[in-house]
Amino acid sequence: MRNLPPVHVLAAASALNTAGVRDNGVAATYHTLFVVAGTGVSGGVVTLEISQDNVNWAGVPTPVTVTTSAPGTSIAVTVACPVQYLRAGISTAITGGTIDAWIASGGF
Repeated sequence: MRNLPPVHVLAAASALNTAGVRDNGVAATYHTLFVVAGTGVSGGVVTLEISQDNVNWAGVPTPVTVTTSAPGTSIAVTVACPVQYLRAGISTAITGGTIDAWIASGGF
């Protein structure tokens, strides 16, 4: 099984509807969204979304709810679904600071 390195899809992000896309080039089976909260973050939601065509998107049922004020806190959600495109989207604005997000994929 081959794995791809994580891609930094959101940097110092906080605004509602901000999204960063990862294109695997081909469908991969396993995906992990890592969210790291910056100093002062007290809330917000980051959703992992998947697509086969980079046009029609479906949200993964378990969004990452950021509710920590501890800087550098990592939160992750993993999904097994063969798709080519993934994105991390801020579906509820991040309050009190910013977050960074990475998406890793594997299982070719």
